[in-house]
Amino acid sequence: MSEDRRITMRLTRIENTLEEIKRNITAPVPPDRKITVREAAEIMHCSDQRVRDAIHDGSLKAERNGRRFFLSLYDVRERAGYATLEKKRQT
Repeated sequence: MSEDRRITMRLTRIENTLEEIKRNITAPVPPDRKITVREAAEIMHCSDQRVRDAIHDGSLKAERNGRRFFLSLYDVRERAGYATLEKKRQT
């Protein structure tokens, strides 16, 4: 693969990421609800295991129901950095 092609692909990924951030900033804040570990991992752009590790070390609060964990959407968004962006947008 040529260097130009690699650069073009990387720029496309960066542009897509910026568009996703822009959509999230301008979107209304959703109401708080309980979400699964998988949903939290998607929001935080990490693996399910990393979310479980954060729950076990106490850096993310979760409720256990049987074998499953449920997290607050607000807590996950705050951990992912959305709260900081929302505060900046309001000022």
